[in-house]
Amino acid sequence: MTGVEICIWLKKIFNIVRSRSIEENPTDIEIVYDTEGKPVEILKTDRVTGRKKRTVLEYDVVGNLVKMREEWV
Repeated sequence: MTGVEICIWLKKIFNIVRSRSIEENPTDIEIVYDTEGKPVEILKTDRVTGRKKRTVLEYDVVGNLVKMREEWV
C-alpha cells in the first residue's frame, strides 16, 4: 500500500467516524496534526473497554507517508 493509498484510507475512516453517532461508533479518536496539516498521531480509545491504540505516522522530507506504526497504550 502506497502512502497516498494509506492517506485516502485514513481520510475515509475519519469521515465515517465523524458521520456516526456515539451509539453506532463506541470509539473516541484524537488526531494530532503537524504544522502542514498532516496527521502525525492518532489515538483511538474504546469507550466500552477503555483500551487505547496509538498510530504514529512518519513522513519523508517531501511529505510522503513512509511509515505507520501501531501500538497499544
